[in-house]
Amino acid sequence: MARVDSAKFSSTVEYRAVIRCLYLKGKPGKEIHDELSDVYGDGAPSYAQVKFWVADFKRSRVNLEDEPRPGRPVEVTNDQTSEAVRQLVVKDRRMKGSEMAKALDISEGSVHTILHDRLGMRKLSARWVPKCLSDDQKAVRASMCQALLTQYSRDADNFMERIVTGDETWVHHYDLETKEQSKQWTGFASPRPKKFKTQPSAGKVMATIFWDTKGVLLIDYLPRGQTITGEYYSDLLDRLRTVILAKRRGKITKGVLLQHDNAKKKKELRGRHFRSVDELTTAVEGWLHEQPHGFCHNGLLALTNRWTKCIDLNGDYVEKEEVRSSSK
Repeated sequence: MARVDSAKFSSTVEYRAVIRCLYLKGKPGKEIHDELSDVYGDGAPSYAQVKFWVADFKRSRVNLEDEPRPGRPVEVTNDQTSEAVRQLVVKDRRMKGSEMAKALDISEGSVHTILHDRLGMRKLSARWVPKCLSDDQKAVRASMCQALLTQYSRDADNFMERIVTGDETWVHHYDLETKEQSKQWTGFASPRPKKFKTQPSAGKVMATIFWDTKGVLLIDYLPRGQTITGEYYSDLLDRLRTVILAKRRGKITKGVLLQHDNAKKKKELRGRHFRSVDELTTAVEGWLHEQPHGFCHNGLLALTNRWTKCIDLNGDYVEKEEVRSSSK
C-alpha cells in the first residue's frame, strides 16, 4: 500500500473496510495495524481499534457502520468522538482528561472510556535519562550494539571471556535504604509503618571496580580531595593491565574488550553505617567476595539483553521502569 495523506482518508468506515480486506487476506491484527501505521502514520487507527474490528469480523460481521449498544451512548463514545479525542492527544500528549472533556463538551468519564477502552492509551510519566541523544548518537549506539551481538553470536564463550567491564560509584558512610528494603510484616489491622526522610551522609568514597566473567580484577578507591582526571584514569588502566597479566594468563593476547558500564553494586550496602573509610572499603570488598560462583559471569551475559533492547529502541536509552499515572 502506498503512503497517503491521512487528511484525505478520514472516514472511519473506510478504515474499517481496509481492516476487513486485510483480515480476509489472513493477516493478524498486529500486521494489519503495522501496515496501516506505515501508510497513514498518525492518522491510522490505534491497535486497540484494529483488534476490536478484527474480533468483530471473526464473528462474521459485515456491517461497517456503528451499531447502537445498550447502556453506552453512541453519540458520545462513537468513532467520530474517539477520533476527535485521538487528534487532541496527537496535538498535545500532556493534555489532561478534564481539558479534553471541556474542549469536546463531553464528560470526563467518556474521555476516560475512549482513551482506555477504544484507543488503548495510557498516560505515563516522563523518565529521567542521562542526556538528550541526537539521532546520530542513537545510530552509533545501535550500530555498536549490533556489532557486539554479531561478535557474540560467532563465538559466545570466547567473546565474553575477552570483556572487562567496570564502573565508578560514590559509596557513602551511610546511604538510605530502598523502599523495597524497608518493607516489614504487619498485622492486617496495623497502621502502615512510617519512614522518616533523611539524607545520605557527607562522608563518602569514590570506588572504581573492574571485573570479568571469572570475578573481580581491581578495586580502586579515589584518594580524598582528588578527582578522576584523564591522567588518573590512564594510570588506572595501566594498573588494570598489570593485574590482568598476573591473574588472567593469555587474556591480553586474545585482546581485551573494555566496556565501562553503569552497573549498580551498592544496593546491599544501603541502610548500614560505617565509621571510617577503612570500614566502608572492607564492607565493599567483603560483599563482592561473598557473591556466589557465576555472579560476574551471569552479570556480563545480561549485557546481551541490553544490547538487544538498545537496538530495538533504535539506540535510545533502555527504560528500566515505567511509572503509570492517571489519565487526568
